[in-house]
Amino acid sequence: MTGMSARSVGSTKIRYDFVALSDIFHAALEELGHQVDRRVVLVDEADTLDQYDKGLVLVNWASSLSSMHVHEAALALSRLGQRAILYVDDWRTESLGDDLDHHVKRDHGWEHHVTKFRRDYYALLTPRQREVARRELLSMIDPSILPYRRHMVAPFHPWGYPRRHMAVSKVPLNVSMSPIDPSSMVEVPDVGCFSARNRKWVLATLQNQDRWSSRLGNKWPIVQLGGVKKEGGGLRANTKAVLPERTVVQSYAMNRGMLVAPYRNEGSGWWRPRYTFALGVGAVCHVGSAIDAALIGPSFTNSIEDVEEATDSELDALAARQREQFEDHQQGKEEFMDRLDWYVTNL
Repeated sequence: MTGMSARSVGSTKIRYDFVALSDIFHAALEELGHQVDRRVVLVDEADTLDQYDKGLVLVNWASSLSSMHVHEAALALSRLGQRAILYVDDWRTESLGDDLDHHVKRDHGWEHHVTKFRRDYYALLTPRQREVARRELLSMIDPSILPYRRHMVAPFHPWGYPRRHMAVSKVPLNVSMSPIDPSSMVEVPDVGCFSARNRKWVLATLQNQDRWSSRLGNKWPIVQLGGVKKEGGGLRANTKAVLPERTVVQSYAMNRGMLVAPYRNEGSGWWRPRYTFALGVGAVCHVGSAIDAALIGPSFTNSIEDVEEATDSELDALAARQREQFEDHQQGKEEFMDRLDWYVTNL
């Protein structure tokens, strides 16, 4: 296992504490009996990767600040060839094709990527290795580069249509999508029981959702966790606003509701553990996308006004119905393990 992000190569020097697909895959593969090395692939050509039957390679935007191993991941794809299986864990990969088109395919974008944005990293590569890296990154959008299409494993709730995730990007990906639902692998932390819950909504997100939340028409106050505006000039947002996942789950347990903002890939079922966390501690979910809400179940389609006017007993009953309808879709651990095992054995 390797990839473009620190988490994907097993780094413990991580900024945020959150459920990560790479951690889930690693633990599950070892439980299945596979021998797993999760690491950075060396620039040194002596690191051939010939000893591996398969390689799971996490890919993301080439332009993302978190893709500090993009050059090494690209070399890994070259060395693994058809043994490489791509996987993604960031919802922003809905526009991965557009990012690769702008920052890799276009000459001015690639020049900026190699000589400015990631200058120190690409300076470690030989001219030939830089050509190989560019070719491998382009293979995700250009079907003429490889005589086969790579498989891409991606996390989706079973109620969605994964193709809608890929349809957001103007430039399509040249991959075969292989969905998987990791919900059964997420443990809801024990954060205690709160008999008197606040009539408030919790909006926990790394993205700023002020534009959407300002139009909700809610009467309950919103407890906003994580999403803050970036400073002028595109500087990074205040990272002190990002809280440990346990703290977020505790906030769901202390308050009556949880908000899910809409995204462009609505209807795809893109996987988010917030559903499991919130429903697991009895919070009512208000889903901003009417498409997503209808796909999950009828109890998710209540208006925000109806939810806020409900009695405590009615809210308890609604939360229970939502959890039941959500879990009706969910794949169990055995199905998750079987599917992951099949992917790494047969793709």
